[in-house]
Amino acid sequence: MTIVAIPHRITDSTVDFDAARMSPESLILAVRHASGDRNKVAAEEFELNLTFGNRWADDLSEQPPRFYSIDGDELTIPPRSSVIVESAEEIGLPNNLFGLILPKGTLFQAQGVYPLQAKIDPRWRGRLWLLIINSSNERRVIKRGQALAAVLFLETNRTVRGSEELRDSVPAPNRPATTRQRVLRRLSSIPVPLWAAAISAATTLLVNLLAN
Repeated sequence: MTIVAIPHRITDSTVDFDAARMSPESLILAVRHASGDRNKVAAEEFELNLTFGNRWADDLSEQPPRFYSIDGDELTIPPRSSVIVESAEEIGLPNNLFGLILPKGTLFQAQGVYPLQAKIDPRWRGRLWLLIINSSNERRVIKRGQALAAVLFLETNRTVRGSEELRDSVPAPNRPATTRQRVLRRLSSIPVPLWAAAISAATTLLVNLLAN
């Protein structure tokens, strides 16, 4: 797989995105929703930041999960605990790109706060749920619009067929939870010290794979 340089591959046009989703020159749909506005997302050479939107949840065992709007512009995370937050960004991937969600090193070094590493499958479209972990012994505050994670995009060695989009909408009360939702429930219950070891191992493995 090749890491994609993305400044010229990003669009906020759903028409352009849909027209090119099967093409070798496919586009990434990236729109930031803030204060009712819909804005194109600026990106660095090889990564796109995911920022804290407006909703969070602390218990995914409920059906459906109960999300809350933040009170003001900040959310406090208790020591050695985790919360689910929704990104301000709506991301759409074409049929030939794959996304990796990685921690922001500066956030972890300064506060001991980091997101669970995760993936974005080809054909995904929607906002993203991030499991944010506070590994410190202090309360930590994250703010609306703060960058919490970075996304790298990789080209797949084949184009995934099908036009149906993948979305992780909140399930209806009588609908079984998706696999991703069940996994998030289990992960949110794992003690934080185990997260640190898992993140370290996963990061080392990823670096080795990309180096090869």
